[in-house]
Amino acid sequence: METSKKEVLAKILEIIIMILYFALGIFTIICVGCKFEATRIFVGIVILLTSIPFLLCFLKEIKDKFPRYLFPILFVITIVVGFLCIFTEIDIGIILVLWGAVEIIRGAYEINHAFNVAESISLKIAETIVGVLEIVFAILLMFKQLGGIPGHLICIGITCIILGGQQLLSLIAENIKK
Repeated sequence: METSKKEVLAKILEIIIMILYFALGIFTIICVGCKFEATRIFVGIVILLTSIPFLLCFLKEIKDKFPRYLFPILFVITIVVGFLCIFTEIDIGIILVLWGAVEIIRGAYEINHAFNVAESISLKIAETIVGVLEIVFAILLMFKQLGGIPGHLICIGITCIILGGQQLLSLIAENIKK
């Protein structure tokens, strides 16, 4: 019975996250010209949002070969980085490097999940593409190869939209399976 409550909570959080990813992605792309302070706070909010799936992966009974102990560690790291970004004057370059490192691990998880857990071919393809794009975008963020803050924001917005699409496909695939 306890697992059922966790699964319901996880499903509700997945839907909320999906909607937030799409909304934040679109908002980020539209508001590229915002002030730096607002941008830093906004990036912090996006980073905090990206921490929730790590908690969900830990709560779900996922049977794959990815080390489960990484999920709570990544959850804590992204929470700390998000709060640092919002409440301190930490350099945005440091934030992007830390967040990029976490996103590389998330991308590796997506690829691992695609090959070891995903049942439908469309979900395997979608998760592999999302994993590869996350790794590529993370590397671009980390090495500042996007033409300054506007380029970074567009990259973050695209990543959020991609993650929202991946959440949507995942939810559809789970419902079709049942």
